[in-house]
Amino acid sequence: MGGGLQCWLTLNFRNLPKSGDVDDVRVTFNSVVLYQDETFDWPYMLENDYLFKTTKDWLGNDLTSFTPDVGTTAADHPAVGEKRVLFRLPSKESVVLKPGDEDRLVATLYWAGKKQDTMVRGLFTVYQKK
Repeated sequence: MGGGLQCWLTLNFRNLPKSGDVDDVRVTFNSVVLYQDETFDWPYMLENDYLFKTTKDWLGNDLTSFTPDVGTTAADHPAVGEKRVLFRLPSKESVVLKPGDEDRLVATLYWAGKKQDTMVRGLFTVYQKK
């Protein structure tokens, strides 16, 4: 997508935090393919919240499309449930891995100042060895 990665995450908010600021939601990405660690806040997630819509093609196969969630507003607070968010990450076109480097993207969700979950994906489908 124009010089960067795009990453879809389904954020599953299971339980309201017992302490801390409920509106303090952050997702941090790190990888050797990024110029720096990237952090996204709750307002970004609200602006990039999508719904998955499944329809059928003329053969009866399921087709999934992504449409912005028009029900999301800037005044929304994090609540128990799911949000599907598109993250756009500035990334390097090519990378030379050094010993110890890993070809993966790590996303970490923080809510109310506490780590909630981590997701790791390999980048072998995006970056190929030469």
